[in-house]
Amino acid sequence: MESKLVFATTLVLIFCAKSSLAGPHGDHPWCYNTPACDSKTWSGMCHTGKVQSPVDFNTENISENRTQVRLRFNQAYFDVQNRFYAKNNGHTLQVQLEQDLSSKLVMDGDGLKGNYVFSQFHFHWGSTDDKGSEHTVGGKSYPLELHLVHYNDMFKGLGDAVGSKNHRALAVFGIFFKISPNDNWALKPIIEAIAGSQNVQEEASLIHRPLNISSFFPDELDLFRYYGSLTTPSCFEIVHWNVFKKPVPISKAQLQAFRSIKDSHGDNLVDNFRPTLPLAGRRVTEYEVVELDLKPSKTAEDARKPMPDADYEEVMNVLDPKTTSSHGKKSSAAAPRTNFLLLGLLSGVVLFFPKLK
Repeated sequence: MESKLVFATTLVLIFCAKSSLAGPHGDHPWCYNTPACDSKTWSGMCHTGKVQSPVDFNTENISENRTQVRLRFNQAYFDVQNRFYAKNNGHTLQVQLEQDLSSKLVMDGDGLKGNYVFSQFHFHWGSTDDKGSEHTVGGKSYPLELHLVHYNDMFKGLGDAVGSKNHRALAVFGIFFKISPNDNWALKPIIEAIAGSQNVQEEASLIHRPLNISSFFPDELDLFRYYGSLTTPSCFEIVHWNVFKKPVPISKAQLQAFRSIKDSHGDNLVDNFRPTLPLAGRRVTEYEVVELDLKPSKTAEDARKPMPDADYEEVMNVLDPKTTSSHGKKSSAAAPRTNFLLLGLLSGVVLFFPKLK
């Protein structure tokens, strides 16, 4: 009997180790357009999650609260960077300032919990001008959407933040692009970088071109805000989404440069967006951003600290109304379930090997 238990315990430990060592995208390949691996086949939280992204913003699900809020950025966020890294990872074009996905760019704001460090930005685009964005407005898609990804500075880095599964781990800014007769000058260094990132890359390319990330923001800063998830596997529900209402311009020639990027099969990388998903009881709040403030330095007194978040408790109740406390933490009632699961697994293995000695 003792040998049975040792063997069963070993099996459980191997199972748990394999699960914990799987990458953020799991052990299975994923894609957008091939039936064998498109978003309908994505597993894990992509399939079982309760507050998934992207979503459609429409008059029925948007709160009429026109609260005026501030977004605050440190000086580095407004400075021109003299170089950056670009990488075609087979799913999108990703741009970052440092190889370890960190930066000196920090922001906070009303309704955001703590400081957020800029990590990377990437794009989603369509094969035609009537699709491409992940979020939609009243069912309407834009041809391209930019995501500026930030992680909360309570974490060591982006990987640590994603692995935490904390619902406030990331703050992502979404920016829509619409067709314009003129080029968007803010995109010029990105378009130049595409030439060296046509094919899938193992390592990011170092681009010696000036880049100002704050130049991507629209001139009107009203935004939609809600809690949701990553839009690619693992689809972890860790994102505080902030999507600007007003689109910014992109010319047809610039958009065509994105469509010329190749995927891992050598085909044009297009339609790399996840379809919208139900809000499932969540609320989208539209905010009027009236200020882009300069964030005080660490040593300066913060005379106007950001206002607290009014939507967090609501989304926590959607996630788990029975076991969520008023502070958004799981109650101890969740722990016994895990114990029962492990006991059941052990018992099943023992029963499966009745003659083991």
